[in-house]
Amino acid sequence: MADGTARFDPPLIWAARAQKKLTYNEAPVGIDRRLHAAMQSIGDTAPPASSAPDQCWIVGMNATGAWRGRAGQITGWRDGGRCFMALAVGMTGWIVDEALFACHHGWIGWLESPP
Repeated sequence: MADGTARFDPPLIWAARAQKKLTYNEAPVGIDRRLHAAMQSIGDTAPPASSAPDQCWIVGMNATGAWRGRAGQITGWRDGGRCFMALAVGMTGWIVDEALFACHHGWIGWLESPP
């Protein structure tokens, strides 16, 4: 286990330090993904062949495979498995493949804004 999260590096608790490490460690990992989010792309419908722990995507409609039924959620890799998180209205993020900032405005999607 790493000492901190993949992006902003808030510290994680090791197993020897606390019995509830798994519950506690989900909080900084979630913050790491949501705070100043950087998504590789919006709307992909299938997981990439490989990804790094600091990479996230916004799942598209009609997703397949491991992303089926997760449309509109943030997904990323965590400790050998995928994790999914709901989006919040007002959430902003950098969209890597489009090189722009976007703001989530509810069920109808994202508003693009110039950098």
